Amino acid sequence: MSEVVDAWEDEARRAGELAGDMSQEAEREEGGLPPIVPLDLADVPPLRPELIEGVLRQGHVMMLGGPSKAGKTQSLVELAVAIAAGGTWFGLRCEKGRVLYIDGETDPASFAHRFRGVADRLAADHACVKASVDVWILRGKSRPLGELAGQIADRASGKGYNAVILDPAYPFMDGDENSAGDVRSFCNAITEVSDRLGCSVIYDHHHFPGVRHA
Repeated sequence: MSEVVDAWEDEARRAGELAGDMSQEAEREEGGLPPIVPLDLADVPPLRPELIEGVLRQGHVMMLGGPSKAGKTQSLVELAVAIAAGGTWFGLRCEKGRVLYIDGETDPASFAHRFRGVADRLAADHACVKASVDVWILRGKSRPLGELAGQIADRASGKGYNAVILDPAYPFMDGDENSAGDVRSFCNAITEVSDRLGCSVIYDHHHFPGVRHA
């Protein structure tokens, strides 16, 4: 598996360099959009390696949704620990790797206590977590992800992250979370981070459990 991950990381780096070289030409020739090409089933590229068994591949995006106080943050902290230790998450095997955890609403002390409580409950080695999980606390300093995506990619470049976790989504959204245009801008910024770093991006988003009509 390590050989597959190394090969994918090399491919992702080359793709990022190529994308940078071709971006201006593509913008001139295709209006910034990729060309239309025939579907060649005789030359299918290999699938990216799994980060979460049967759920998420390296370089893909995942959203964890649910109502307020449903345990979304707890689940994401457990996921970060599982990736750091190469453990399991809800019974699913996680590939061991590095995580950048971006928190937009918790103060540093509360965040550290929460993380330590989860690590102890899961019997995870503290040294392993320290070596594999980096934290960026942006409580009170968050901004729209469209403005922040470049900084995330620049700061995280070369650090070998397998996953970036954004918790929660709302401090990094600009506008109305029920607006298709605003959500599209947020999702495009998520994809920018994933593409530039060649890693998975995981975020949580709260929604109301239901709407009752009169």
